[in-house]
Amino acid sequence: MAAVLEAARVLAAAPPGALELTVAFLDAEEAGAWGSAHHAATLPPDTLVINLDGAARLHEAAAVEAGGPAHALLATLDRAARLTGVPLKAGALASDNRRYAAAGLASIGGGMGMPGYQTPAETPNRVQPDTLLAATRLLVATVMLLNT
Repeated sequence: MAAVLEAARVLAAAPPGALELTVAFLDAEEAGAWGSAHHAATLPPDTLVINLDGAARLHEAAAVEAGGPAHALLATLDRAARLTGVPLKAGALASDNRRYAAAGLASIGGGMGMPGYQTPAETPNRVQPDTLLAATRLLVATVMLLNT
C-alpha cells in the first residue's frame, strides 16, 4: 500500500486534466478476491488495471502476470521497467488482477516479494526501502507513459 499511496501522491502533482487515474484499495483478497470481483463489474470495458501485490523484497526481478487484453499495457510496463531499471519476469501472481482479467479488462498483476507472507514472520522490518522506491518508480513511470 505504501508504494501505491506514494505513486498516487507523486501523480497528483500532474497538471489538472493531464492524467486519468483511479486508485482502489480492496478487501477480501485472501477470501476469494470479493472486493476486486465487485469492483471489476463496475468498470468501463476500456479500463486498464495495474495491481501491485507486495513490494517488500525485490530479489532478482518483479514478477508480472498479464491477463485479459493486456498486450499494450504489458508493453508499456516493460518500457517503464527499462526506463526505471526495474527488472521484470513473467510469473504467476494469484491476486486481484485475475478478477479484473476475468471481467475482460486489461490487467497486470505485479509483485516484488513479501518475506514471511501471511505468517507471523511478515513484519515491517523485513521491507526493504529500496524495493518500495522501485515499485513506486515503476508505477509512476507506467502511468505517465500510458497518459502520453
